[in-house]
Amino acid sequence: MFLTPGSTNALRINGTARLTANPALCASFQRGDIHPRTEIVFAIGEVYPQCSRAPQRSEPWTSGDQSAGLPSIRAMLQEASDGTSDATQYDETRAKRAHLGWR
Repeated sequence: MFLTPGSTNALRINGTARLTANPALCASFQRGDIHPRTEIVFAIGEVYPQCSRAPQRSEPWTSGDQSAGLPSIRAMLQEASDGTSDATQYDETRAKRAHLGWR
């Protein structure tokens, strides 16, 4: 399951993973002075949006929003379906499904 600080999206992925120390790939994930030595590369078999209510209620993020530049679930669904699904309805109804703003 993938959770990103500041984002209300939660994503569950099934597939396989491997570690790589590829310098170019690691450099693309540099954040400020933090230089990763390895990265995890996923071969994705299935992707599911996950209910994000529990992470929202538990407020685990104290480092602020780090979701800038990440694709939305809508964008990922569009890419995964080779453009056959525009997933507009998913984004339009997400706030209601996730009860954004609940405490």
